[in-house]
Formats: sequence, structure tokens, C-alpha cells
Amino acid sequence: MPAPVLAIASGFATFIVVSASIEGLITHMIAFSMLFALPIGALAGALAVAGVVAGLTGEVSQSQRRGAGSYAGFSIGFLIGIVAGTELLNLGLTSGVLIGIGFGIVLGTWLSSKL
Repeated sequence: MPAPVLAIASGFATFIVVSASIEGLITHMIAFSMLFALPIGALAGALAVAGVVAGLTGEVSQSQRRGAGSYAGFSIGFLIGIVAGTELLNLGLTSGVLIGIGFGIVLGTWLSSKL
């Protein structure tokens, strides 16, 4: 899979997960919690894109390349696992998160072994 595709996908997954987490944490304290959650998620997504691009392109060591690949794989797999667990299988959020963690670990390990 090309580095730009992995970088954009992991940045998007990071943006969604961080924005949803921040919104869930502060929704009871602040009325317009998404106004805080979206910029924080966008910053986290931008940092993820920059980190994956820096780790997969240029002259970097094999361990840095595998680290960037495993982060990209985990973040993409985590988001896919949560959506599959909560929406497709109609499980609760806790079960969806556990499925996301498992799927993220598998995809991250597989992707890092391919780089």
C-alpha cells in the first residue's frame, strides 16, 4: 500500500477516534463540546499524517518504517473494528472497543511485517 494512502487513512482514523473520545469526555461539562473536540482531533490527525509520512518515506531505519506502518495499521484497524462491532454486529461500545483493539493489533502487525 502506498505511503500517502496509509498516511491519509491513519490520519482520518486518528481524527475520528480522538474527536469522538474528546467529545464524549467533555459533553457533560461544555454545551458545544464538538467545537473543542474537532480542532483537537484535527491536530491529532495532522500529527498522525506527518508521523506516518516521515516514517515511511525518505531515508529512515527499518525499525522507524515498521513503527510507522504498525501505527497506521493499528489506527485503521481500530476504527474498522469499532464500527464493525457497534454498528454491524450491534454490540455495546465496550465490546466494540475490544474488537477494535484486536483488529488493530492484527492489522498493525501484518502491515509492519510488509514494510
